[in-house]
Amino acid sequence: MKDTHNKILVKVIRWGLRLHSIFHVVEFFSALYETAYLTAVIALIATVIEILASIYLPKEHVHFKGVINEVHENCEKDENEWDEEHALDMVLNDMVSDLSPEDISKIVEESEKELELDEE
Repeated sequence: MKDTHNKILVKVIRWGLRLHSIFHVVEFFSALYETAYLTAVIALIATVIEILASIYLPKEHVHFKGVINEVHENCEKDENEWDEEHALDMVLNDMVSDLSPEDISKIVEESEKELELDEE
């Protein structure tokens, strides 16, 4: 049911953008008539952006992540898709699994000594 409501909402928004772009077309011709060429260019740009948004954006899925959003058409991950973060985690886990507790202690001690030298 939620999916149906989302599809209806997307259609309403899509047609709202198209209707709004018609107002920009009227604004464009009105600005040309008044010889307000800068306003005409701005209205034309807004018209093109809204028409393109009404066609292309509803087909995408957006994950809001602050300033930069992740946009894609499908949320399902492809099993064959390369996941660099996962691969790096696997490599690091393999590297750590080969170390003995003594090796880890030695690495920690050496790192602490380097930090102490850097602070002095």
